[in-house]
Amino acid sequence: MSGNGISLLLRNSSENTIVNNSMSDSSYGIWVDSSSNNTLSENNVSYNKAGIYVKVSSGNMLNNNTAFNNSDSGINLWNSGENILSNSTVSNSNVCIVLHDSSENVLNNNTVSDSNYGTWLYSSSNNNKLNNNTALNNKVGIYVKASSGNTLTENIALNSTSGINLWDSVGNTLSSNIASSNEVSISLQNSSKNSLLNNTATSNIYGIWLGSSSNNKLDDNTASNNKFGIYLKNSGNNGLSGNWANSNSRYGVYLGSSRSNILTNNKVVSNSEYGFCLMDSGNSSIFNNLFNNTNNIYFQGTNPGTSLNTTMTQGTNIIGGSNLGGNFWATPKRNGFSQTRPDKNGDGICDVAYAVNKECIDYLPLAGSRITN
Repeated sequence: MSGNGISLLLRNSSENTIVNNSMSDSSYGIWVDSSSNNTLSENNVSYNKAGIYVKVSSGNMLNNNTAFNNSDSGINLWNSGENILSNSTVSNSNVCIVLHDSSENVLNNNTVSDSNYGTWLYSSSNNNKLNNNTALNNKVGIYVKASSGNTLTENIALNSTSGINLWDSVGNTLSSNIASSNEVSISLQNSSKNSLLNNTATSNIYGIWLGSSSNNKLDDNTASNNKFGIYLKNSGNNGLSGNWANSNSRYGVYLGSSRSNILTNNKVVSNSEYGFCLMDSGNSSIFNNLFNNTNNIYFQGTNPGTSLNTTMTQGTNIIGGSNLGGNFWATPKRNGFSQTRPDKNGDGICDVAYAVNKECIDYLPLAGSRITN
């Protein structure tokens, strides 16, 4: 079917099966309106304004469809919930897959490419699950705007200006995603109470970037071989724990005008310029981290109230010692503060404090002669 306003229309229609059709050169290839529990599978929708348009419809299954060269959107869900979209290939559109005010949908194993936006959730598209999707060569790979409660797991975003981007969004979870060869791999802007867990960001300008974002949790992420590993700007009250920032060409972790953040149990290793940079970012708590760089820490501006240690307590620290206190300060040449200062009583804490500058002193630097990566 081709050359129509709407090539195929379902309205107030349920439990239909639409399989192996081709729609092209129309305003809408397939329009599903106020219809539920339909199956759309192995259809080809190309060179339309919108390939597949699902409006006010639920419980539909869209599998193994192909949509390319649709000028507006490849697959569009509008005010539609509880649909499953899987194993589809969408490319060369303004937006490949878009959800508007559409919640509790599942997007699995789709590939979106060569478009301005790969997958776009906006306007209160909440509690959706995006699993194992791949976004390639887009301006923005996966974009979540003004939406909450979404879960993004094991997605891949490559070769984009922005790989995965949350904007004005609250309470989303990004877990085990891979974002590589982007300008910014994973970014949050004006977003709060989100969780970034076990993601990998490599070979980008910015690995993980937070702008004007607060109360987020960043745990067990890897940011390596970027220009900047983890970068916070105007962002406060965030928690960074268990992250691995290594082999970045400038800084492993950078805080700029970002106050009251907590950094603990992170490994910041083999970064070229500095491991950690703090600029006008006071009242932060930084303890039980491992720094192993030629230049571990750089301060600029004023950073009052910054603490480089917690109270000494029993517990396994970042290098396996028996007490928690400050940070482990190492260098690849084994001449770091923690590697060369004595620990006469064997409590795993250096006998002298490490004065980084007048504002910031690690009163309980961890002790150990070996390099630990």
